[in-house]
Amino acid sequence: MSFHPALLNKYGLSTTCEDEESHSCSASFKQETISYERFKVPILNFNYTQPRVSPANFLLTLNPDFYPKRRDLRLLKEEEIAANGNPASYWEIDDVFMFPFHDVFRSVKFEAILVDPGTENLPDSTKKRFFDINFDGLLAQRSFLYFFHNDYNYLHNLFRKFGVRRVEMISFLSRNKQNQSDSLIKNGHFDCYLGIRGRINRIHDGDFIHSNMDSDVYVDNESERIPRMQSIVENFVISKHRLFVSLIPTRARPGWITIAPKITNKDNVEAVNPAV
Repeated sequence: MSFHPALLNKYGLSTTCEDEESHSCSASFKQETISYERFKVPILNFNYTQPRVSPANFLLTLNPDFYPKRRDLRLLKEEEIAANGNPASYWEIDDVFMFPFHDVFRSVKFEAILVDPGTENLPDSTKKRFFDINFDGLLAQRSFLYFFHNDYNYLHNLFRKFGVRRVEMISFLSRNKQNQSDSLIKNGHFDCYLGIRGRINRIHDGDFIHSNMDSDVYVDNESERIPRMQSIVENFVISKHRLFVSLIPTRARPGWITIAPKITNKDNVEAVNPAV
């Protein structure tokens, strides 16, 4: 990978290695800042001459509001969602697979369902139990199914069983909190596969979906993975019927019905009686 010398010189980037004779230097860099009219962009002055070195090692900081117009749109969306969303509701059940989904939601169809197994290495017995949850009966005719899992073949078979076609993948990279001075990203990632049921067109279905304002790759702390994914769903799907199924303790969120073994913020949200 190489860059044009004129482009490197424009931003003061080095094109030579400090230790060219031994070739032990894979990337020499220093922190610099490019100033724009409304924001500043942190960059690295580095020499990328050794392909064995991952560029992620030199990513030191991220600014989620890098683009001012996107930031303004995000704030408007948050205000709209807060004004029109339903209060947070939840059920706590030790074995989520034993929850009577179709008895409780027999008259409700969801436009968005988010599933989080909580781990990348699911045992085969747990994978099979997801086939017993008939998502086909829970999803509306126009709807989206978001599923966290890194096994493409497993998700392909699961989506096909419920009449959902996979269209996209959103990746979450974990932030390196222990040693941020060396790299922002640590090894490991979570993939969330997006499946669509029904025929949805951006041009003709403006009453159901918005233009996508979010990225397909995120770097954040592990604790922010689910809130970030829920925010992505809220920004994209115009709906008041959202279901979140988690196999690990989680937080209930306004605008969602959450089903999990434990709700960590139950004192601040509304509890739903499963008998209703």
